[in-house]
Amino acid sequence: MTNDSFELELAIAQSMSRLERPRYWLAFKRGLHRAFYGEAAVGESEHSAWLSMDDSADADSADRYQGYRDGLNV
Repeated sequence: MTNDSFELELAIAQSMSRLERPRYWLAFKRGLHRAFYGEAAVGESEHSAWLSMDDSADADSADRYQGYRDGLNV
């Protein structure tokens, strides 16, 4: 991922968070930061916590998990 594509994805996520699913987009931005900056941006314990939301029955946690994973895999 280039710096330009990172900045573009971040701007899109910021705009979208004002329109819909703010929890998803907040998590997306955290995943994006982890993908671009690595452990310096999102430490291993936080990264593990995001990924642990995978099995959550709570809709909000599931939405955050999906956002984080999507940002991580851009």
